[in-house]
Amino acid sequence: MAFVRYCEKHGWIDKVPPLEKLETRDVMKGRPITGEEFERMLKVTSKVVGHEYAQAWKFALQILWESGFRISEMLGFSWDDEQEIHPMWADRQTSHDTVIVPPSQKNGRLQEIPMLPGLKEILLKVPENDRQGLVVNLELKRKRNEQLSVDCVSRTIAQIGKEANVVVTKENESTGIRAKYASAHDLRRGCAARLMNSGVSAETLKVIMRHADFATTEKHYGAIRSAQAAGDELQEKLKSKTKKSVLVGG
Repeated sequence: MAFVRYCEKHGWIDKVPPLEKLETRDVMKGRPITGEEFERMLKVTSKVVGHEYAQAWKFALQILWESGFRISEMLGFSWDDEQEIHPMWADRQTSHDTVIVPPSQKNGRLQEIPMLPGLKEILLKVPENDRQGLVVNLELKRKRNEQLSVDCVSRTIAQIGKEANVVVTKENESTGIRAKYASAHDLRRGCAARLMNSGVSAETLKVIMRHADFATTEKHYGAIRSAQAAGDELQEKLKSKTKKSVLVGG
């Protein structure tokens, strides 16, 4: 459907034809990973990329974990280039640190989003003299002194997830589904899940995740919010009922 709409938008077809929606599993192709699983990925990073490049890759993983960036966004994250994604630090006119996302990114709109505390903490640890050019600079032996492609970074992070044995989709022989290990997008999902579990609204999450459509946010993360809200309500109800029982018994 997305491809057909793309063709219509560019005038390659006259209009979007009526297409029957295919039946698919209405679930994520992965899941939010936990803090413990993320630490396991950090620990095995050097085994995958080598000790020489491990620190830069760990830094990249932390940026993904704390920002919710996509790989392409992380690779284009700049300290000082206003044509790329870049931080905007608070001053006398603004009270909050933000991240500027230029129109060249996925949804094609200029956006200013809140800078998450974890991302700010990571960035402030970088010495001021080093805050120029790209925030993340990755290398591998076969790509020395050259910024890696999105696909290469994606495959490498998936290898780290596999080495850490972080399974996000279990193998199912009856359906033919193969085991899937943590990817960069599962780090993004982990960031979103932590925000939702801390009480951030779906509307705010849409802004931070930069979803063009609220339906995308609701589809992938609404269940997390619903489960959290239901759990809070259940605990509150049971707590209240327990107190009443104690008072009556007394």
